[in-house]
Amino acid sequence: IEHGVSVVGGKRYVRATKTKSRKAPVALDPATVAVLHRQVDLVAKRCAAIGAEMDDHRFLWSPEADHSLPKSPGSMSARFARLRKAYGGTGVRLYDLRHYGSTQGFGLGVDPKTMQGRMRHADAKITLEVYTDVLKENDFAAAELIAGTLTAPAISVRVTEAR
Repeated sequence: IEHGVSVVGGKRYVRATKTKSRKAPVALDPATVAVLHRQVDLVAKRCAAIGAEMDDHRFLWSPEADHSLPKSPGSMSARFARLRKAYGGTGVRLYDLRHYGSTQGFGLGVDPKTMQGRMRHADAKITLEVYTDVLKENDFAAAELIAGTLTAPAISVRVTEAR
C-alpha cells in the first residue's frame, strides 16, 4: 500500500499513507492474489487498447480509460452497499470489514504486532484499543481455562475388596 486517496471539495487527491510502514508487504491469500492478477491483466489490456503504457503509476480501479486516477473512496463504498443490498445484507459498511477482519484475527490468535502491521498502525496500542472486541467464544474459552486452574486435581483412589 503506497498511498491513500482523499476527496476534498469533490476533487480526488492521492496522498501519502498515515504511517511510514507503507512499503512493508502485507501477506494476501491465494484467492485475493488471483483477483488482483486478473485486474492487472484487465488494466494492461485497457491501457494497450488506447496506447497508454502500463506502468506502476496506474491504478487498478479507475474511472479513467488510462487508469491514471483512482476511483473515489465513496464510489467503492457505494458499490459495496449495492452488493450488500443485492445479497440481502443490512447495516454493514465497507469500512466495517476492516474492524471485522482485525477482530477475527485476534480471535484466531494472531499476535498484536502482526495485526498492527496488517492494519498499518504506528503503535500496537492503537490496534489493541480499537480492534479488540470481546468475542463471546473467546470469553467462554477464557472462563474454562481459568476454571480449570481452580478445580481440585483428580485423585486416584484404589478400591480393594475386604477379605
